Amino acid sequence: PPLPPPPPPPAPAPSQRQLAKLSEELSRTGRVKKKEKEKKKKFGKREKAEYATIEADVAELEAAAAKAEAELQEVIASRKRLPQMQQLALVNAAAAARRAADDKMDRYLELEEMLELAEERGA
Repeated sequence: PPLPPPPPPPAPAPSQRQLAKLSEELSRTGRVKKKEKEKKKKFGKREKAEYATIEADVAELEAAAAKAEAELQEVIASRKRLPQMQQLALVNAAAAARRAADDKMDRYLELEEMLELAEERGA
């Protein structure tokens, strides 16, 4: 049998100039994001309305994620093999449900922080 082809040569390492440019871009984007976060600290009517219902939304999404993960675990634990596309659909549904719950929880924490800052400014 013929020998396998040699592996491709490794990519050249980035130069010092490229590394410096990348680090400068990263620090610049980090500063921009911090400014955006600092700017958006207003707790208005829309945020109050969202804050009033977000706990129920988080609980609902957590329950949906737990249900999707339980269905996935049930299929994994059973000896019955599902077609690959159905398995993939179950995995995607569980991942999407968990991602939605995590995103809503992140928003909840953001609103909590905004509320605390608004109370500090008002007090």
